[in-house]
Amino acid sequence: MTQLLINPMFLVLILFPVVTVILSAIAYVRLKNLFVMPLIIFLLSIVFMIMYANETFLYWVILYSALSILVGLLFKFILSK
Repeated sequence: MTQLLINPMFLVLILFPVVTVILSAIAYVRLKNLFVMPLIIFLLSIVFMIMYANETFLYWVILYSALSILVGLLFKFILSK
């Protein structure tokens, strides 16, 4: 199990997107602000990129931020009805 959590492909393709979706949903429900969590996700991903990854991780940083915005929009649509 520990080996799986260290695997970079598992982190990038499974763990980070799941954490992004969960945190974005919780942040939108609690704060009712669409752009707080995408900004936090962007900043944390940039820090991770600088510390552990290389510049090619910037694609994933943008993708996670977009995913966070989409989750916020989805929850905004669901909760407005």
